[in-house]
Amino acid sequence: MKSYLAFVLLLLLTHQALTQDITGLEKSLDSLKALKQSYQNQISEIDQEYNRIQELINEKRYEQAQGETYYCISGTTIKKSPTTFEPAGRLAYGEKVKILDQNQDHFKILYNNTEGWVIKAALYSEAEYNEYIGFKKADAQAREQETIKAEQAKKAEQEQRKANILKKYGSSTGQRILDGKIWIGMTDAMALESWGKPNEVNRSVGTWGVHEQWVYNSSVYLYFENGKLTSWQD
Repeated sequence: MKSYLAFVLLLLLTHQALTQDITGLEKSLDSLKALKQSYQNQISEIDQEYNRIQELINEKRYEQAQGETYYCISGTTIKKSPTTFEPAGRLAYGEKVKILDQNQDHFKILYNNTEGWVIKAALYSEAEYNEYIGFKKADAQAREQETIKAEQAKKAEQEQRKANILKKYGSSTGQRILDGKIWIGMTDAMALESWGKPNEVNRSVGTWGVHEQWVYNSSVYLYFENGKLTSWQD
């Protein structure tokens, strides 16, 4: 009997302790929920302040742009309104304009005593325009240098070809080849050097040897017998 009473008492004490632990945990959870809500409120306030400052920055940028000189980097239509397509004029590349107002996508400009709206992508500020022009000049200079190098390489190749032909065929025959001439008795190798590869070659072999017809541009024909030019037709 004593053992049974002791067991029942132990169950009661255990339940009481467990109840106290759950209650304590629930209090901790409530504290965390309150803290989380507090942080969420602070984050919301920070987001609102961030957006407010961003709007102020945009407004300041708009104000600073007004009255500034901008440059057109691509020909575009001047519209009477930013929301319609009714033209008020045409703005050419490189033209300067004054900024009167702006919205999200368009500038209101003054150009040759005409007010109108143009898309922002067509205009650069003076600093942007100078950077853009500098880039174009650098790109043009780089292209010019590439062209010069290509011409120099081509000239060097031509000089080397000239030297090789004069050395191989002698000054007289070599010069005739360099001048793009053909003559009866020249070899097929000389003809290749003089006129280049033909568009078509018709070849026949018999007891007489090898006969070839070279076709250039479908209208000029060279005829070779055993590697020597015997006639041509143009």
